[in-house]
Amino acid sequence: MSRSQGKVETPQPQPPPGWKDTLLTILVIWLLVSLVLTVLQPVINTVPFLVGTLLLTLLVVPVAGYVVMPLAYRALARWLAPR
Repeated sequence: MSRSQGKVETPQPQPPPGWKDTLLTILVIWLLVSLVLTVLQPVINTVPFLVGTLLLTLLVVPVAGYVVMPLAYRALARWLAPR
């Protein structure tokens, strides 16, 4: 008996076109960096440049990856879907 017998194969969702994925990522990262820099500017200005960029990265990347990007993907699902 082959693997596909007796099983209903559901089509896998297609990833969005690369340009849409990239545009959404740029928008989310830009908004988060702008927000974090606005709020933490006094702290970031008191530490060495590389420490400041490390702090910024440590805040923005997890928030983008685990919070904002999933919300953005859900909110923009129709726009992101390939045609």
